[in-house]
Amino acid sequence: MARFLGLLATTLSRWDEATAHFERALEKNQQMGARLWTAHTESEFARMLLQRSEPGDRQRAILLLRSALTASGKLGMRALEVKVAAQLQALGVN
Repeated sequence: MARFLGLLATTLSRWDEATAHFERALEKNQQMGARLWTAHTESEFARMLLQRSEPGDRQRAILLLRSALTASGKLGMRALEVKVAAQLQALGVN
């Protein structure tokens, strides 16, 4: 549920709330070993950080995207892998 609340808060530009929800979602996904959901959350959290664009957000977003790219590749999540790779390329990151 926290991931969806993060998406909603992002839509409403409630950055602090979005951050808290995504961090909670990542924590819970990792505790459950839900690698698929962790990768999706990392991708969406990164998108929010890039929209917010505060100091340090770009660097954190890149870390999240790289993690999501690795996981999506290992898990065979081709659609997410392509999406994340495109985001990294748009940021000028290999």
